Amino acid sequence: MPTTLAIALLLVASPLIAADIVAIGPVQASVQAQGDQEVSLPELRWVVHAPRDVWGTSVTFTSGPFIHTQHPQYRVDCRLHLRLLQAAGPSQWQVGAASDATNLLRNDPAAVVTASSTGHGAAMLGLRATFIPPPGDQVPAGDYVTQVVGLVTGI
Repeated sequence: MPTTLAIALLLVASPLIAADIVAIGPVQASVQAQGDQEVSLPELRWVVHAPRDVWGTSVTFTSGPFIHTQHPQYRVDCRLHLRLLQAAGPSQWQVGAASDATNLLRNDPAAVVTASSTGHGAAMLGLRATFIPPPGDQVPAGDYVTQVVGLVTGI
């Protein structure tokens, strides 16, 4: 039985200050994995817009580990990687935390990556998730999924 990896994104916008985030392409991705090697899912692209009435925008993406859909006790670490693909307008965009991973052996259940801007303008961000099996361990075949939550707020 092959191993299938999937990622789904949930976006949350701050109700207090307007800022927009829009997906470019799908908000879900999946791949087939073979063996016990790291596997990166396709990059998901997002456009983030900081409107004129804010000092800037902050974007945080958080993920837990990949979880086996039939046997949730099987969990595999997940690494998130965020990069700035393009910026427009007078805002200065920067990636604060470009890469982070869960570490189940060290009781670290969350991977968190961030980007922010000063001033108004837009940016295109690329977000990628990687399935990281433990070294030397056999990962049970099946379907694994992780959910990434994106929080965008105006500053």
